[in-house]
Amino acid sequence: MTTLPTLALRLLGGFALERDGQPCKLAYEKGRALLAYLALESARAHSRPALAELLWPDLAREAALGNLRLVLLDLRRALNTPGAATEVLQVERQSVRLRPAGALQIDVAAFVLPLRTCSKTACAPGCNPCLAEMESLAGLYQGELMAGFALPQSHAYEEWQQVQRESLHLRALSLLTRLASCHQQIGNNARALPFAQRVLQLEPWSEEGLRRVMRLLAANDEGTLALATYQTSCQDLHRALGILFSEETHALARRIKRGEPTPTEVTPTLVEVPLALTPVPAGQLRQVTVLYCELNCIRAEDPDEALALLHAPQARLSEIIRSAGGYLVQILGGGLLAYFGYPMARENAARVAIQTALAVTHTAFAGLEVRASVHSGMVITSDDPQVPDAIGATSGLAIRLRQLAQNAEVVMSAATHALVAGYFESSSLGLHPLPGSPRTQEVLRVLRSSGATSRLEAAATLTPLIGREQELAFLQNLWQGARRGTQHVVLLRGEAGIGKSRVVHTFKEHLRSESCV
Repeated sequence: MTTLPTLALRLLGGFALERDGQPCKLAYEKGRALLAYLALESARAHSRPALAELLWPDLAREAALGNLRLVLLDLRRALNTPGAATEVLQVERQSVRLRPAGALQIDVAAFVLPLRTCSKTACAPGCNPCLAEMESLAGLYQGELMAGFALPQSHAYEEWQQVQRESLHLRALSLLTRLASCHQQIGNNARALPFAQRVLQLEPWSEEGLRRVMRLLAANDEGTLALATYQTSCQDLHRALGILFSEETHALARRIKRGEPTPTEVTPTLVEVPLALTPVPAGQLRQVTVLYCELNCIRAEDPDEALALLHAPQARLSEIIRSAGGYLVQILGGGLLAYFGYPMARENAARVAIQTALAVTHTAFAGLEVRASVHSGMVITSDDPQVPDAIGATSGLAIRLRQLAQNAEVVMSAATHALVAGYFESSSLGLHPLPGSPRTQEVLRVLRSSGATSRLEAAATLTPLIGREQELAFLQNLWQGARRGTQHVVLLRGEAGIGKSRVVHTFKEHLRSESCV
């Protein structure tokens, strides 16, 4: 009887494959990428051509399939045991599938196991078994999925990887926040503190997370450490993003400094993020365009004074953003964060966001600098409508972009430029490494609107219109009749994409040199 080895795959915080407790090295970088993909997508078989295109999108089909064969050969050597009844990695002529079935232990699979259902409305000392289970699961999260790993040449793989990372990150935050909340409800603030601190470590710009840590430290008679945590977070936030925390956070710090009691803030128990082996987002995967507007008070150095001076300008800019359809969710110290294409999808969300950014930066305030940045990308929405970007990767990139803008300027990412090209004149600022992005990003300065009002007008070049001579001649005859005083109404009807707008555009171009009299 063949003795099966113990295989373990750890993907949270990095990548490690072990066989009987010993490291098992893979010969190819794409082998790690493929194994992670198959492990998280083990519910179904995957066609070889699809996997080849996913990992080698720039290669010809046969070359990509050849590379896939080499990688699969290496994975079979590492995972499968000769003579075993069932292969962990099942490689067929046309498909590939990973079937762990107990032979391969995957940390992600354990991390996403559903929690037991809790019928209690509040936590009590009798909840210890449940708390121990949650603590065990939370301990598995050693960092983001395959931390530090990237495949810049495969956009589809990186997009898939980012969705998985954000889903798992969201579950970790849910577990840790629930643990902190439950221990608070029991009255064990000291036990709640490490989980609250871990949440703040994962989400360093979360004001709610910072205030929870400050309150718990103050409740544990560690007011000095609470203020030190506050000061460090303020400095880190301003250094990284150039923004300030809100007045609520500053007010809490003043209460702790004066030794005044701070009301205990018990966070409601979070609803578990429903994850199976393949992580499923808590909300929806949506494309949005994020506008970040920064106001910088030139003269004021004290945070409280700066916030007071920014109040009226922030209100004015908020009005401009909301009137343009922007979904304003946060006012971050000296900045405003708004989403376009949320909660309702809009085809022209990116265009409206850029136009709004220009309007914002053209609004002058004495003693203030105003700059804006715009980025478009995919987000995972949460159950809370006030949190369109549950993880904040897309929003964080939009905020960081503004570091490349000067006063009264708007900058945008290449992703946004691809959506608005032709509608605005812009100049490239080159490639820049940005925290949170696996590759350097091209950044562009928005100069002005081009005046284009449709995608046809915005197009740099149009292919010749062929096969519509009869329709154009018909419209020309009606136009000549209209010039002689005969009125006509024309209904141009056809399936989507058939070229209705293009016919009208071409007809208008023919009339440019003609008088309307």
